[in-house]
This record gives sequence, C-alpha cells and structure tokens, in this order.
Amino acid sequence: MKVSEKQLLMLLDITKDSLRIKGVFGGYEPQVRLELVNDLINQQSNNLKEVDEVPSSSKKHNWHDT
Repeated sequence: MKVSEKQLLMLLDITKDSLRIKGVFGGYEPQVRLELVNDLINQQSNNLKEVDEVPSSSKKHNWHDT
C-alpha cells in the first residue's frame, strides 16, 4: 500500500478528533484509539525535512488535491 504524508496527517487528525466520541467507533474502543494517536506522535522523528506545504488544521483538505 502507498500512502502520502498528506494522507497520513489527515488520518492522524481524524483519529485525534475521534477521541471525542465515546464508545466503539470504527470498531475500536477509545483507549485503543488513544494508544494509536500516542504511538503515531511518539514515532515522529526530530530530524528536519523539506516539505512543499505544511497543512494547517483550519484548512479543509480535499482528496482531489492529492
């Protein structure tokens, strides 16, 4: 499977927002979703990387832009 960094950022945002939903969501309990978010955040490197554009959380993402 191939996934872009932009898609990964979007999935992280969606997962973080899903933590507000109580009970099972997408087949996962809130604790499992929280562990996933924490794992993803903790796995990020401190190395600088050149990127074309940094998406802001207030900007709506459009799948057609990928």
